[in-house]
Amino acid sequence: MDLTMNESAREELLEAIEGLSVDDYNGERGGANHWTVKQTVEHISIMEKAVADMVLDAIGSSNGPTKKSAAKDDDSAILLTPTDDIGTVDETKEMLATSQEQLRKAVSQLNDTDKRKRISLHPSIATMRLDEWISFLTFHEINHVSEINQMKAKM
Repeated sequence: MDLTMNESAREELLEAIEGLSVDDYNGERGGANHWTVKQTVEHISIMEKAVADMVLDAIGSSNGPTKKSAAKDDDSAILLTPTDDIGTVDETKEMLATSQEQLRKAVSQLNDTDKRKRISLHPSIATMRLDEWISFLTFHEINHVSEINQMKAKM
């Protein structure tokens, strides 16, 4: 499976956060009930790792579609929520590199049958094929890059 779009979205993310001061990176939230830039980046990494784990779970399931998800129903918000810890751009870049590598390794193990037939449940999206999860992950990241750029415009 080609991760070119995912990697392109990552480049946009890295460009968006490059050069931010620690104060700007950890400072103002994007609005009520929103995250800081750092928390948004951390969430992207958490989500990427969750999808990588879900892919590996689905590949290992010999009984058809898996019922595990990147985030379990009621716990989804908790599992994908970033910390309130102060961090630097470099620290979260390392986190992003690790989660992206985990995704690459997981996706490299998918065969064509796995991509089309393995279905995972998502608490709010119902069901998606594994190849659709990878596309979802890319658009999820693009959406958050847009949010980060909006936050930066207000700094």
